[in-house]
Amino acid sequence: MNKSLLPIYLTLFLAPLAFSPYTFNTYEIPKAILINTSIFWTIGLLLLRILSKKTNQVKYNSLLIITIIYFTIRLITSLLGYNPNRSIFGHYFRQNGLLNYFSFLLLLFWFTQIKITKKTIKAITATLLLGNFLPALYAIYQKVSIQFGTPPDLTYNQRPISTFSNPNFLAGYLTLTLPYILCLPRKKKFQKIFFYFFLAVNIIAILATESRAALLGLSVQIILYLFLTYKLNKKGIISIFLLSVSSLILISHIRPSSVFDNRYVIWEKGLTAFSQRPFLGWGANNFDIAFQSVL
Repeated sequence: MNKSLLPIYLTLFLAPLAFSPYTFNTYEIPKAILINTSIFWTIGLLLLRILSKKTNQVKYNSLLIITIIYFTIRLITSLLGYNPNRSIFGHYFRQNGLLNYFSFLLLLFWFTQIKITKKTIKAITATLLLGNFLPALYAIYQKVSIQFGTPPDLTYNQRPISTFSNPNFLAGYLTLTLPYILCLPRKKKFQKIFFYFFLAVNIIAILATESRAALLGLSVQIILYLFLTYKLNKKGIISIFLLSVSSLILISHIRPSSVFDNRYVIWEKGLTAFSQRPFLGWGANNFDIAFQSVL
């Protein structure tokens, strides 16, 4: 891997730390700008390298081809959908349009064109852990402040958000990056200390968000990890499962309810909206329009 590309690529894993009080949207917009800028610069340098070689061979694999087909279908259905402009550019507060997904497609393309070395993996892992640890630590601080009656200015219904705009976004990110912590080496004593410290901070932060989906994901990962690593028996799996279910019930009673928590109504109306446009759909990012049309 070209070392000149490494700093640009590593900024992707520091995106969770990006926020700016000088933008109307403090969290999503800075992250989207950082990620898209990093990807486009990386792809631009990669293309220059490919074009400068005598054999301008572009590598393809099945995952890249399937992703391109999926993106093309989504683009066509969005252009023929209810609001193509919103589908392509997304919501201002979320920056979740197809342009963003195109950036991720370029990132996948970049992965297929380079050679990943052990040094690269170590550098990416270290940066990813930093991008995981600092938001998790800040979330714990927010949760402690809330419990002691001195909540920070930026919270979500008395739930910590850290450097994200929503506790569920934070919980989802921490859950997705948990496997990297579980794969850390633990042969030496200091490695074990780092492992258990990072793991404890991550799990406590996930629990602090009170996200039911993240708690479920955490439980599944822990069960799989213990089963694959220590050959956990059935009693151990059942015990962890029952503990997870109890935690879900407890969080459901403690957490304040929201109109958006009624998933059954959303699913029911979503199916009704699907029946109105079963083939081409409503287009990306138009669910709220589809939902309101069947109220």
